Amino acid sequence: MKKLKFLLPLIAAMSLSGCTGFINNIINGLDFSSSETQESSSNTTDGSTSVNPEGQADYTILVYLCGSDLESDYGMATLDIQEMLNKSCPSNVNVVLQTGGSPKWGMWEYSTVKDDYVYKGNTYNISSTKLGRYHIEGKTLVKDTQIANDSMGNSTTLQRFIEWGFSTYPAKQTGLILWNHGGAMGGCCFDDNFDDSLTSAEVNTAVKNAMTTLNRTEKFTWIGYDCCLMSVADIASVDAQYFEYMVASQESEAGEGWDYDSWLPYVYSNPNIAPTELLPQICTSFIQDYE
Repeated sequence: MKKLKFLLPLIAAMSLSGCTGFINNIINGLDFSSSETQESSSNTTDGSTSVNPEGQADYTILVYLCGSDLESDYGMATLDIQEMLNKSCPSNVNVVLQTGGSPKWGMWEYSTVKDDYVYKGNTYNISSTKLGRYHIEGKTLVKDTQIANDSMGNSTTLQRFIEWGFSTYPAKQTGLILWNHGGAMGGCCFDDNFDDSLTSAEVNTAVKNAMTTLNRTEKFTWIGYDCCLMSVADIASVDAQYFEYMVASQESEAGEGWDYDSWLPYVYSNPNIAPTELLPQICTSFIQDYE
């Protein structure tokens, strides 16, 4: 019997810009055992299961960065990449990104002369016509590869990113972040290049197929939705099959989303950090940043 357990009663409301409305950030722990602590095991690249295979990192965070108009009109995805690079990522932690879904990438700055936002250029030279795959070394964004453009709202695109990310950057703990707009059961990751989005069922299909391809039976450590309105019981119920924990916003987020340069250092300084310690930091830092 599936059971939804709240890790802590962290519910805070505030007025925000970007996506209009209020925020209720809550962390949902998806627990299926009587134990409060679960040990996460992972696969080696040959498909076998092991708690700590040789050469495995301590932590991998996969970021599915679907830019859409948040990036093309405001540079919000680029701003979050910049936050991810503010603190030096150690060698035993992998922060891995896939970019796509936006017709234009780069930073915007507010101009008092024009009383409007002005495009400042493609800061990290991210393609709008191909999907890019990157990892962070220290404070540098390093391109691993570019692949043919495809919809970030297609379950197969997400599936292939999970497969590539886990095979290339295996770790004792793995978190997956879906970044973009969200619409509860209407889905998330709205790709402006293909006019497409990921429904909850498509996320389920992507993760299920990826786990089959990877010959993986153990759950990923957590899934996070850096999107509006995704903290829904039905979504949590689906994700509970493949993730130990979920972190999401019950209502609207600001366009900039999570405060990456505040919570990522917790992973950098303690790569064995438990999700019950890390995920509250995601919520707390978000609330403090927008207060």
